[in-house]
Amino acid sequence: MKPNPFFKMILTTTAALASLALATPALAAEIELLDQQLFGCSKMQIKFSGMPLTSTAKGNWIAVAEEGAPKSVVTFRQKYLPIATSGIVDLSTLGLIPFKPYELRAYLDWDGTHSYDIAASVFFSVLPAPRCEPAFFSRVTPVVSQGEALEFSFEDVQLSDSNWVALALPSDVAWRFGKSVYLPKTKRGTFQIATNDLPPGEYQLRLFQKWKENRDYFIYDAVTVRIE
Repeated sequence: MKPNPFFKMILTTTAALASLALATPALAAEIELLDQQLFGCSKMQIKFSGMPLTSTAKGNWIAVAEEGAPKSVVTFRQKYLPIATSGIVDLSTLGLIPFKPYELRAYLDWDGTHSYDIAASVFFSVLPAPRCEPAFFSRVTPVVSQGEALEFSFEDVQLSDSNWVALALPSDVAWRFGKSVYLPKTKRGTFQIATNDLPPGEYQLRLFQKWKENRDYFIYDAVTVRIE
């Protein structure tokens, strides 16, 4: 019996692909903090390598979470990486609490996968810095009736016309929320946020700063409230 040329072609192609796979090892994502000491109200330099090239700018990304938090909970600062296999980027430490254990996490290709699988991570904390006070809620009404405005007071926010607060479910990641409102341009004060169209239940009131400048979903403070 003569050998089937089509079958022979399949075997040859399969062998060639297998040989190429062995010659080209898969990339292993890595991140590294280049700073020996990190301080609040500054920037940390992050070296990344082994990242797959992505087809969109919303591709590989990094985020800061509390150490030990579930991998799908990203409640602190995040940033998309450049489309490159390696490089160095900066990330602000503004708002991070001194000596608190944090984890810097790397995720791959958000637009392609919508996955929260952690590809690489590194643990860190920040040291106190002079004149670096975190913004916070000084008073929040703990319970309101549905449709009633929720009143809160805030202090030590940066002077900006794009500081804002949001009402979200406690399980929501930082960029998901039900209601939001911009704050007056002042370092401290009292303001309200509407609760209409939100069903009764438990929520988090979350404080953000300088949206126009940073496009940043870093939560500076969060307080649990209830709508009845």
